[in-house]
Formats: sequence, C-alpha cells, structure tokens
Amino acid sequence: MLIKVYKMAQNTIDQKSLDALKSIGTPPYDMAKNTGQLLRIIKKYERENSIPAPDFLWKLSSLYDNKKDSQHRSDGDDYSFINYAGDKRFGFKPMISTVNLLKNGLELKIPVYLIQGKRIF
Repeated sequence: MLIKVYKMAQNTIDQKSLDALKSIGTPPYDMAKNTGQLLRIIKKYERENSIPAPDFLWKLSSLYDNKKDSQHRSDGDDYSFINYAGDKRFGFKPMISTVNLLKNGLELKIPVYLIQGKRIF
C-alpha cells in the first residue's frame, strides 16, 4: 500500500505528501501519529479516485446530534485508533500486529443481526 501511495504522490507531484511519507519512513510505526499521517494521505487519494457515499448516509439522528455525543464519538475514535495503531511512548501495543490474515484465514464468520422497529432515524 505504501508503495502505491508513494507512486500516486510522485505522479501528481504532491510534494507535501512525498515529504510526509519520507519523514515517517516505512511501517511498522511505533507512534500512532505516523500511522495517522499515512492514513490521511491514503484517504486523500481515495477521495480523489472514488465516488463518495451519498451525504444522507452520514446524517446523524437528532437524538445524537449534540455536543456531548459528538465528544463521545471523538473520544471513542481516538481510543480505538491508538489501540489499533499502537504507540510505544504511551505503552500501547498495536492491535493490528496481532492480525495475520494469511495465517488466520480470509474468511471471518461474524453474526449480523437486523432489528426492525416502528421508529426510523
């Protein structure tokens, strides 16, 4: 993935992304910040090379569209990301390093529950 993103940055002469990629080096990273920088560059090229999801998919229910819930979502995102990416400085081991899809298999059996009710959000 890193090589593909680097080539995309080279092809578009995106010096800012090239500089960021050089400064963070190659994975695996021992700081979540570096993983975050790489993911921001990847998302930039995803936006430029894909059709975005319709806006209505991202509309929050009015029950959750408030400052308190927004803060909780933000805190949850930070917590999940630092546990996923890991950060040596804070003693977080990267969760992603424990995943080996080639060894563990590419088929994951995950139950899906559909709940139907009267109220639509």
